Amino acid sequence: MRIDTYKIKLANKVLAAVKKLLAPVEHPRGSSLFLGMFQNGREQGYSLCYIPPIKSSVSIQTVYFSESRGSDNLVVYREREGKMPWPQAASENAWGTVKAFHPDKATTDGAKYIVECLGLKG
Repeated sequence: MRIDTYKIKLANKVLAAVKKLLAPVEHPRGSSLFLGMFQNGREQGYSLCYIPPIKSSVSIQTVYFSESRGSDNLVVYREREGKMPWPQAASENAWGTVKAFHPDKATTDGAKYIVECLGLKG
C-alpha cells in the first residue's frame, strides 16, 4: 500500500528549498531550529521554530507553511509574539500575518521569506 503525501507535496518542496538556503548558515552556539508539523483544517504542512541563545536579544521566531486550502498557493504564517508555539497550531496573532506565494515562486521567494521570518541569513 502506498502512503499518499499529496497534501504536503508543496510543503515538502519548500522545506527542501529552506534546508538548502540554511545549509551555509552558522547558528550561534546555544541556538536551535526545530521542525514540527502544522495543520489548520485542510491545510497541512510544517512549522519551523528558531530559538536563539539564552542571552540573545533576539526573540523566538516561529513560521508555519503549507499549501493553501483554497488554492495551490503556498501560505506562510508568522508568530509575532516571540513565544513558543502551541504544537501543530498557530496562535490567533499568526493568522493576520498570512502571506501567499504562487506555486511557481514557492521554492524561491516563499523559501527566502521563511528564512527571513526566522531572522536567519540564507
